[in-house]
Amino acid sequence: VDSVGWDRSEVGETTASCNVGPLSRGGLRLAFRDTGACARLLSVRLFHRRCPALALGLAVFPDAPAAGDGRWALSEVAGACVGHSLRAQGEPGPAMLCDADGEWASLSGSCVCRAGYQQAGNACRACEQGWYKETAGDGSCSPCPPHSAGSAGGATSCACHDGYFRPRDEAQSVACAKPPSAPTDVTWTALTATSLTLRWRPPAAPGGRPDLAYSVQCHRHRRRLRQEQQQQQEQQQQPAPCGAAVRFRPPPVPLPLPNGSCCWAEVSGLQENAAYTLEVHATNGVSSLSGGPSLFAAVNVSTSVAPPSPVVRVQAGIVSEDSVLVTWLEPEQPNGFILDYEVTCYEEPRVTVGGLRRAAGYSLRVRARNAAGYGDYSPTLHFHTSRELKMPGFRLYIDPHDYDVPSDALREFAKEIDASRIKLGHVIGAGEFGKVRIGYLKHEGSSGGAATVSVAVKTLKGRSDEQQQQDFLCEASVMGQFDHRNIVRLEGVVTKSKPVMIITEFMENHSLDVFLRKKKGHLLLPQLVGMLRDVACGMRHLSRVGYVHRDLAARNVLVSGEVTCKVSDFGLSRMLLPDDHSEAVYTTRVKGGKIPIRWTAPEAISQLRFTSASDVWSYGVVMWEVMTHGERPYWDMSNRDVLEAVEGGWRLPRPMGCPMCLRRLMLSCWHAESSCRPSFTQLVTAVTDAPHYSFSSAVAVASTRRGDFSTSMTPPPILPPPPPTAS
Repeated sequence: VDSVGWDRSEVGETTASCNVGPLSRGGLRLAFRDTGACARLLSVRLFHRRCPALALGLAVFPDAPAAGDGRWALSEVAGACVGHSLRAQGEPGPAMLCDADGEWASLSGSCVCRAGYQQAGNACRACEQGWYKETAGDGSCSPCPPHSAGSAGGATSCACHDGYFRPRDEAQSVACAKPPSAPTDVTWTALTATSLTLRWRPPAAPGGRPDLAYSVQCHRHRRRLRQEQQQQQEQQQQPAPCGAAVRFRPPPVPLPLPNGSCCWAEVSGLQENAAYTLEVHATNGVSSLSGGPSLFAAVNVSTSVAPPSPVVRVQAGIVSEDSVLVTWLEPEQPNGFILDYEVTCYEEPRVTVGGLRRAAGYSLRVRARNAAGYGDYSPTLHFHTSRELKMPGFRLYIDPHDYDVPSDALREFAKEIDASRIKLGHVIGAGEFGKVRIGYLKHEGSSGGAATVSVAVKTLKGRSDEQQQQDFLCEASVMGQFDHRNIVRLEGVVTKSKPVMIITEFMENHSLDVFLRKKKGHLLLPQLVGMLRDVACGMRHLSRVGYVHRDLAARNVLVSGEVTCKVSDFGLSRMLLPDDHSEAVYTTRVKGGKIPIRWTAPEAISQLRFTSASDVWSYGVVMWEVMTHGERPYWDMSNRDVLEAVEGGWRLPRPMGCPMCLRRLMLSCWHAESSCRPSFTQLVTAVTDAPHYSFSSAVAVASTRRGDFSTSMTPPPILPPPPPTAS
C-alpha cells in the first residue's frame, strides 16, 4: 500500500491512505514488513472519513464517503429537492462536493418551492387559505385580491366571487371586477334640426376597473300615421339601426369613447322630422365576460324639418363671351331631399352694362329649397364675363417649371426658415434625394420650449449638384401652393445654409400602408371609410386647382396622430393643362421614367397620358389597399402580368368584409374608359354617403342679360358608371 520511512532524529508521524474494499468476512488485515530502515514502529492508528448527511438550499444530501486518491481529491454528490419543491428553471439539479477530509463544499444548482408553496427554513410550506402563489420560485404567498378567494391551502390562483370577473390575460394580482351599471342622467340638446348634443353622467357603480368606456348606439323609429284619428299621432314600430349617415363625435360608433371624454357626444346626420332612440352603453374590460349585454341608458329624441344649409363651393367658368358655367356642391346638410335650386344673378352696381358686353362684372348667389322652404344663400360670387376669370379665394396651380428662374417659384410659394430655429432628431425615413428626420421647429421670436412644434425635415444629400437641388426644392414649390386639411402642409425651406431642407408638418402615424398593417384587426369599417373620405377630399382639392398627382398610393398618404389622412409626395406630380378637347392632360417628356405600374391607369402607361381620371384609377387601388388593411396590390404578380391582366379586363377582387357599395365604387374607378370614371367630387359624396352610394351634382348654365334674373332648376342625377365586364 505504502512505504513508511523516516530520516530525522526525532520521533515523527507518517500518514498513508488507500482505497480498501469490498471487504469480506467483516474485516481486514494489516501487515508491516521491516526492510532494514533505522526506525522503530511505535504505534499504528487506523481511521476513515465521511461527509455527513446535510440539508441545504431546499435540498437534502446523503451521507457520503470522503474522496480518495490524494489529499486534494473531490467527489460530487447529487442531492434531491425537498417535498413540494423542484429544480429551478434553467438551472442544473442540486449538487455538492465532498473532499478527502469529509468536508462539504461548493453548492451548485438550486431548488425552488412549487406554485402554491413558499419557503419556510429548508422546507416548502403550503399557502394558507385566502393566500396564493401563482408560479414556482423564491417568492412568498400573496393575499387574494379583492372579490376573490383561494382554495383550502396551497392555492395557485384566486377564483372570482360570483358576479365578478377577471380577464384571462391579466395577472392573478388584479382584483376581480363587475361590469359597470348603466350611465345616468342622459339628456340631449338640439344643435340644428338634424344634429344634437348628448350628455350623461358616469354609472353609479363603475365596476372597479380603470378602463371604463362608453359607446352610443342609434335606432330610428319608423312612423305610421293613423288616419282614423283627427290628430296625427305616431305609432312606433320596431326600431332599426340608423345607418352610416349618422355620425358621432367623439369617435364613431361602435368605437368606445374614452373615459376622459366623459360625458358627451355630438350626433349629426340625422334625418329631419324623424324619431330616434339613442342608447348610451357603459363597458369595461370584463363586460364581455359576464355573458350578458352591456347596461345602457336610453333617451328618445325627435328632429324637426329645417331648410338646407347654405350651398358651398359656387364656381363660375366661361362658356362664351356672354355666358358662364356655374357649378356648386350639394349643401353639407340637405336636411331631406333637395327639390330644386334657385340661382339669382344680378349685375354689380358699379358696372354699367350696355347690352351684352365683355369684361362686365356680375355677382351671383345660390340657395336650395326642400319641403320646409328655402335655405340661406351661398356666399356671393363675383365674376367677369371675360376669359381672364378671377375668383376670390381660388387660385389655379402654377407649374414651377414654367418659371424662367426656378428660385422665383420657390420665393413665391415657400417660406425661408432660419436654420437656427430647427433642431434635427432621429431618422424616420429616406427619399430619393436624402434622409427624412423628425425635427423641432421653434416659432419666430420665441425662446421657450413650449413654442416648439414637431416637424418632418427632408434633407438634401451633401454632394448634390445644382440640378438635383432644383429638383429637390421643386416639391416645396408645389406643396406651398396647397392649403387643405387633407394635404400635407409645407412649413418652409432652408436654402441659405447646408444642408438644404424642406420642412413639413409631422405626421405621427407615418404612411397609410404601414398604419393599416400595424392596426389590422383593430380598425372598424367607419374608420376605414373615414380614411377613404380624407384621401378623396385631398384629391378633390388638387383636381379643382388643375393638378394631377400621378403617384397616388397608400404609401404616399400620411396619417396624423388624430388619424387624419393627408396626401403627400409630389415628386411625380405635374400641372394639368387644357387642350383642344377641354380635357386636362399631362404627357411626360421623360423617356424611361419610373411609373408605379400597380397604381397607374392603363392609358397613362401605354400613352403616357396623365389626367385627373388616371388619378381616380389610382384612388380605386388605394380603396382596395385600405379595405385589405395594407395588402400589396396584385400580390406577387410581376408588372408584366399585371399589365396583361388589366388590359384583359381583369380587376382586383373584392376584399373580405368590403361592403358592396364600396366594391362598385372601386370598379367605377377602374373603368377602361377614362371619361366614364367618376370625378373626385362625386367620389367624396359617394364615400360620405356609403353604404347608400349616391352621387349628386348641380350644374347650371346661366346666360347673362341686362338686369336681375332668377331661375329654379332640378339637378339631374349622376349615376355611377357601369362596372367592367370582368371583375
